[in-house]
Amino acid sequence: MTSVKGQETITKDPLLQFKKFYEIGFAVNATRVNTKYTEFKTDNGNFSFVKNKYLPNFDGYLNCGWLLKNKGGNPIMTIKTGLNFINRNADLKDSLMNNLRFYSGYIQIPIQYGFRFPMQYNTVKYNLFRAIEFNVGLYGSIPIFEKLDSKDNIDAAGTNLFGNYVRFGITGELVFTALNEKGHGHKFGIKVSKDFTTILKLKDSKFDLYPFYYTIGLFYNLTNIYK
Repeated sequence: MTSVKGQETITKDPLLQFKKFYEIGFAVNATRVNTKYTEFKTDNGNFSFVKNKYLPNFDGYLNCGWLLKNKGGNPIMTIKTGLNFINRNADLKDSLMNNLRFYSGYIQIPIQYGFRFPMQYNTVKYNLFRAIEFNVGLYGSIPIFEKLDSKDNIDAAGTNLFGNYVRFGITGELVFTALNEKGHGHKFGIKVSKDFTTILKLKDSKFDLYPFYYTIGLFYNLTNIYK
């Protein structure tokens, strides 16, 4: 009986009472390079990225956002941005057919617009209000670490490459949420992103390697704060 009474304490989406939010989380992804853009001719030789190979990578993010509500209450609209700390890896070969790996880390700034819809059936369970969110937006990112190394020799010194461009792309999220009246609970889902095949070049690089990535992954919010 206690659980039934608990379910009755939430009668509408608890996020209707809040104006902004913060979230901290992580994502585990699979990434491959755009198969149309794998050949690079540079002053230090020719390089070819391996096609159709997905490699694992890990992202962490800090986001803040705003809740926009209409008179009817639903759907709740959101705008969010923040800082994503992401890494991307790719295998490639040089002109001598040596196996290499390209390691890169980025600071990414997304701007996403979203909609939040309560689940149609069994909306409240265990005193958590359940809803689905759809987010889509654009991002810009700049490399803070890049390294070209022999993937078959972990002791190889590699060649450090410095961030010399800004990358842009599109990202989207399908989010499942289960939150209580204070906005605490669970947010997780699927995240996808795709780099646009253009860059804003800031300076010349020794190798001029600019792979463009497709990424799909699963994410989970460690912290959700609504105010």
